[in-house]
Amino acid sequence: MTLTAREVKKKVHKKIPHECMGEILNFVKNLDLHFWGSLIRKTAKENAIYVAIYKDLENIGYMSLNEDVQEILHVSHKSLAHNQKIVRRVLSSWAKTIIKIGDKNKWDRVQEDIDLPKKLKDANLLADSADFKIQAKGRMSKKHEDYSYKEEHYAQRFQGIVDMAGRFRYLSVGYSPKIHDSSFLKINSHWIEQNFVGGVIVADSHYSWGKLNIKNVKFYLKYIARISVWNEETEQHEKRCTEEEEAFNKLHSEVRSRVEEPYAQLKNMWKALKNPFAESKTQHNYLVLFAAAVHNWKTTQNYGLDSE
Repeated sequence: MTLTAREVKKKVHKKIPHECMGEILNFVKNLDLHFWGSLIRKTAKENAIYVAIYKDLENIGYMSLNEDVQEILHVSHKSLAHNQKIVRRVLSSWAKTIIKIGDKNKWDRVQEDIDLPKKLKDANLLADSADFKIQAKGRMSKKHEDYSYKEEHYAQRFQGIVDMAGRFRYLSVGYSPKIHDSSFLKINSHWIEQNFVGGVIVADSHYSWGKLNIKNVKFYLKYIARISVWNEETEQHEKRCTEEEEAFNKLHSEVRSRVEEPYAQLKNMWKALKNPFAESKTQHNYLVLFAAAVHNWKTTQNYGLDSE
């Protein structure tokens, strides 16, 4: 299937608005990207950007992609692969201009328009990690540092903090899925204390270390079952929460789903993130960051928020 430049753009615009692509192209227009191949036409840089994004949206291999876009770029599949890496790196630089930590005033301003339960009314941020699959080289081992029990596959774990609209305020680079969320907090506690002053974060019980040890930040976690109750059906003692704690936990789960949804949207939108990523971890980092930034851009427009 041979595609024209117009057809590639149309496919990209189905998922990324014209206005967003306009900002991306404006960001890269004066950059020397050192592409390989005969990209000498005036529109070559723009076409190369669109092709690179199209590749990751659809998760197309380089050989197949080269056949699809040969009439647009006129380069070999090796040059296409080289250029893809350059584009991802540049797009990740654009992403850093979109994903901004902000401050308590900005987080609270977003939170004001969200209908939160009374007991979580002051919450202004959410935290969670997600694993994105990477391709295994050879036979997988569950003992390998890249093995994710969440995905039952090799993966990279990304730690994110989002505001109540679901925009990423922070997204880490990928790291081993073997690193527990509590360990991540310990390693980065000083940085979190400095950058998230006034943050009121809804998170799961994996973040209990942060609640006890991180200053300037408040954490809302679920209650853990502690009361021993006799179950007549099983004829065993089991741990339960009080009714009040159970009610809070239910509300907590409803609110915390706001941090799970952005990750799900990234995987659903970008087929290269839904499937095991076949290139380097660095390239994987670039793509996840760019995907998160596009998500932020779209969320900002959908909610009518300040772009900051």
